[in-house]
Amino acid sequence: MKIQAIKRLCMDRDTFYLFNCKNGQQFLCNGAAAWPVEGIRITEGMIPALFDISEKQQTKVNIHEREYTDERFCVEPWPGEKPLEDMGTVWDSGKFYKALKGENGLLFIDLAQTKPGENKEGKFVFFERGEEGRMPLVACYGDMLVGALVMPTKARAIMETLEKISYIPLNPYCDDEEKDGEE
Repeated sequence: MKIQAIKRLCMDRDTFYLFNCKNGQQFLCNGAAAWPVEGIRITEGMIPALFDISEKQQTKVNIHEREYTDERFCVEPWPGEKPLEDMGTVWDSGKFYKALKGENGLLFIDLAQTKPGENKEGKFVFFERGEEGRMPLVACYGDMLVGALVMPTKARAIMETLEKISYIPLNPYCDDEEKDGEE
C-alpha cells in the first residue's frame, strides 16, 4: 500500500472511504478508484493517524467506513473479467488518461488513480469488471493481484478532442464538391 499516493488522491477529492467487503478484504477509496489494504486491518478511526491528517484537515475531509457488498471488490481475478487492450495515453484538460479498448468500445481511466497500485515496473494489465446494469470497473493488475480498481471517466471531452485531432480530410487541397466549370 503506497500511503502517500493514496493520501494525495483522497485529499484531492476530500474523501476517504474504507470499504469492508464481505470476502474479508478492505479497500480504501476516494470515489474514483479503490486500492486494497494489505498487511493490516484498519478502522475509520485509524485513518487520520495512518495518513497524517491534521485536525484542521479533518474538518474538510469526509472519512467513512462501511460494509460493502459489491462482489467486484476483490483482489483475485473475478469471474467474467474481460481483457482490455491498452491503446496508449491521452492528455486532456491537464490530466493523463489511459485509453482502453474492450468489447463495448473505449474506456478511459485517470492514470493518476492507478499510481498507488503500481508494481516496481509501473506496468499494468487491464481487465473490465462488468455487471449487468452497473458501470464497469477497470481492474488494474500490477502482478497476479489487483493493485487498483478504477471507475472509467466520462469520456465526452476526451472523445471530442480525439475526433478533432484524428480527423484527416480525404483530400486537403480541394473541397468535397466539384467547383463550377472544373472537373
